[in-house]
Parts: sequence; structure tokens; C-alpha cells
Amino acid sequence: MLYLGYKESEQTSMNILRILADNGMDYEKKNDALKKYEIQLRGGLAEEVRSMCNYGAYVEKKCMEKGLQKGVYTSLCSLMENLKIDLHEAMKLLNVPESEYDHYAEMMKS
Repeated sequence: MLYLGYKESEQTSMNILRILADNGMDYEKKNDALKKYEIQLRGGLAEEVRSMCNYGAYVEKKCMEKGLQKGVYTSLCSLMENLKIDLHEAMKLLNVPESEYDHYAEMMKS
């Protein structure tokens, strides 16, 4: 718990909150950064911070994958329309792995 009532501790408290809220920082880095303020993550709090760090990485990965798929989908549509080629040929031109052909074929149906 952080008490933000003292003017002298305001900067320190804000730094601690920034560390805890930083999605780009993994658990170990957060724990190390908090040691500067003599704060150690233990027990339930440590697990909660570790879980949130893992969740942040998971969400970032899923969003990146979704963005990549949308980009490939858009590129496939563009190639098919502009070059007047079929989906299979467009996937070959974009070097889409054959293991993903069915996935993009399903996307095109919807």
C-alpha cells in the first residue's frame, strides 16, 4: 500500500507506481527496480505481479499475431484483386507457410 499524502514522498510514490504499471518490464526487472525503494515482492503480491507481467506479455503476443494475420489477409486480397490470381498463388507470392494455407482459406470464406 502506498500513502501519497506526504509531499516529500510524492515523487517516490509515483516512481513506484510507474514501475508497477510498466507493461514492458518483466517480473524480475520490476522486483529489482523496487528493491531500490526497499520494497520486496513476496507471497501473494509477488504472484500477482508475476501473473500480470505474464498476462501483459500474452496479450501483446496475441495482438501482434492478430495484426500480422490481418496484414497478410489484406495483402492476399490486394494481390488477388490487382493481379487477378487465386488465393493459392497469392499465398505463394507472400511466402505464407503451407501449414497456414487452410487458415487463410477459412478467413477468405467469412
